[in-house]
Amino acid sequence: VIENLDGLTSLKQLWIAGNQIDSIKTSLDSLVNLADLNIAGNKICSFKEVLNLNRLPNLKILSFYDPHFGENPICNLCNYQTYVLYHLRNICKLDTLTISEEAKAYAESTLMRKKMYYNMRIKTIERTFSTLAKLIEKAQNIKLDGINEDLANLCIKINDIGMDPSKISELKEIHDLKKEEINHIECVYESVSKRLREVNKVSIRKLLAEFETGGNIRLEEGKASEKWFVSCVDLIKSRFHPEDLMKDVISGINIKRVIRIHNRFLKNKFEEKMEVLADITNINSRKQLEYLFYGVDPNIPSELDHVI
Repeated sequence: VIENLDGLTSLKQLWIAGNQIDSIKTSLDSLVNLADLNIAGNKICSFKEVLNLNRLPNLKILSFYDPHFGENPICNLCNYQTYVLYHLRNICKLDTLTISEEAKAYAESTLMRKKMYYNMRIKTIERTFSTLAKLIEKAQNIKLDGINEDLANLCIKINDIGMDPSKISELKEIHDLKKEEINHIECVYESVSKRLREVNKVSIRKLLAEFETGGNIRLEEGKASEKWFVSCVDLIKSRFHPEDLMKDVISGINIKRVIRIHNRFLKNKFEEKMEVLADITNINSRKQLEYLFYGVDPNIPSELDHVI
């Protein structure tokens, strides 16, 4: 944690390398004259922290990495340099390397292309959901129009003075059922429309998360034909025990969606750990590896020993 720098408004150079720092947040906002920041060898791992440096108007030299202190995890993320140069336009030296105008121009053009690509995908999603919403509304209106026509005919018959009273009572029952059917259709329409809006928002959030993280976090919707989807379903069902739940209320589960999260930072950390345990430099040997992921039950901390 970076603390107690609020009064250093005239500070121009700050070296806080190798201090186990994992976030910046607003801790440097008061350093309006800061020109040189070395934050190498810490634990910064998110592009969001780069945006926090955008509030330093005079920052020219920035080091998330240097030869003496090493790097931050953020340095290993995809599009790292492009992201930094695009959002920190005044930087002239990054990680001890001088930044040319050509490099800045390339970063800007790359991010603009990505922004256009994601905007196009978002607009496609919005158009698709707008079309679906119109089709659902049209289907509802067609159904309601038919029922309202039936109701109008029933009202004419009910108001027929010469009709048998028992017949009128029967028609009124049908009239009430038609009214209930209208209410049911309207409820179903509202429910489907609400669900459609939620799916629309989630789909757009997925794309925004992917764009804002420079493609380092990506959410993949699973298909029932894919092996990893089937494995997830099998795993969850194997852990489901009806006897642990309310009896005679929940007897089974049905899994409709599985979303896989691709996180490049966590993947890099995992592979670094694996390199210590096994040789994964060879592609063929990597394919032969099998992984067992186990979560320790806090109530039974020694259970892992029995599993091994």
